[in-house]
Amino acid sequence: MSGTKRTPIGRPPRPIITERAVKLFKQGIALLHNGGDRDGAEMRWISIALHRELGLKPWHDDVFDLDIDTPVPKTQLDVDQFCYVRDLRRQLMAMT
Repeated sequence: MSGTKRTPIGRPPRPIITERAVKLFKQGIALLHNGGDRDGAEMRWISIALHRELGLKPWHDDVFDLDIDTPVPKTQLDVDQFCYVRDLRRQLMAMT
């Protein structure tokens, strides 16, 4: 007898792009446009907070490192993950 006896929990899906994620993205973009250092402590904090808010894993690309028009690199090992993060950036850009 295979299978599971677990009863699925009918939770509503958690939105990936939250208001906090949009706020963090706006802060990061504003900091970069105002000449902020990409490797500075403040930008690093915003980047990590946004990465966590979006539910991304450590191996996902940083949202600030990709452009919405970035083509899929030929050397990219996991194209699905790259496209997922690029699409998140597109959605964040559309919401700002």
